Amino acid sequence: MTAYQPPGEPGAATGPAHGPGPRYDAVVLAGGAARRLGGTDKPGVRVGGRPLLDRVLAACAT
Repeated sequence: MTAYQPPGEPGAATGPAHGPGPRYDAVVLAGGAARRLGGTDKPGVRVGGRPLLDRVLAACAT
């Protein structure tokens, strides 16, 4: 999979909050019935001591 390149000059999507390099946006879809997890709150499932949603959001921030 390759990174999304917005229209314009390659690598031109920079911003003060992101420093040099490409800027990305993210949509996190979290939810559903979780039937295979016994109805557990999927975003709240702890992985390595942290809720899954927190881990995903932290990964998106970088």
